Amino acid sequence: MSNFDEIMGEDARALVDIEEFGEPIVYTPKDGTPKTINALVIREFHENREGMPGTRRDILTVYVLNDADDGVATINSGGDTITVAHRIGGATKDYLVKGPILQDRAIWRFELS
Repeated sequence: MSNFDEIMGEDARALVDIEEFGEPIVYTPKDGTPKTINALVIREFHENREGMPGTRRDILTVYVLNDADDGVATINSGGDTITVAHRIGGATKDYLVKGPILQDRAIWRFELS
């Protein structure tokens, strides 16, 4: 492993650390066992566009470690689910994983809506 990989891994771990920015989520692989892991969840709430009812779109961006032990090593788009609270402290909801929008050596990024 290169120094670059080590730095990326350390930075990614800091992002999902419960003591820093992270929160627990449940990642369930298709036909697999649910696994509680730490993630950074960014919640964006968008109102309806003016004069266009039904256009509201809330977006949750979820960052998880690209790691078999403390995160997720492989993704099954269209089969895996992420269970997370839509709003902090609110009820959890299952979101279908449609595929990552970013992957590097240390982290996956998903957009859920």
